[in-house]
Amino acid sequence: MHRGQSGRHLQRLFCWFASCNLAKTISDERFNNFDYEGISYTYCDSRISLGIVNPPMDSMVKVTDLERTVIDCIDCIGRSGGLEELIVSFSLITFLKEEQLLSYLKAYNKQVLYQKVGFILSYFQSEMKLSEHFFTECRAKIGNSIRYLTDANESNTYFRDWKLYAPENILSFLEQGGIGFMV
Repeated sequence: MHRGQSGRHLQRLFCWFASCNLAKTISDERFNNFDYEGISYTYCDSRISLGIVNPPMDSMVKVTDLERTVIDCIDCIGRSGGLEELIVSFSLITFLKEEQLLSYLKAYNKQVLYQKVGFILSYFQSEMKLSEHFFTECRAKIGNSIRYLTDANESNTYFRDWKLYAPENILSFLEQGGIGFMV
């Protein structure tokens, strides 16, 4: 149930992002940004090689698995369509492999990423079937630095558990009707 369902949600998620006509693309070699069939492909540097897979429908293409995509989107919220799109998209995910999430976080080795990932995914703990152990591991790696989830104007509420400033209620994006765009 959970993995197949996530696959269907991921397909809808992809279609929604495709409406932006923009594809962030990682590659071993740098390339110039280009447009093809109405989609703009933009180069993004990949600092880790974990989580890159060949989807079953096309062995010529490589994509990041769901867990790596979640980590990358949280790492660069602005390049992921912004916090609102991120929250709405994450609301469609019904399962994440926390061992993989922790593996990618360890590979990136960024305290701020542990803060952001732990904070955002804590809002979806039950839906994504994440254990308390996952969040304990994230909290253990955040250090003493206080960070901002987004810019200082938007991130105006301090969350002590995560040593992070963020918007007061990130789930309010779901209440604003953002999910209505999906079908």
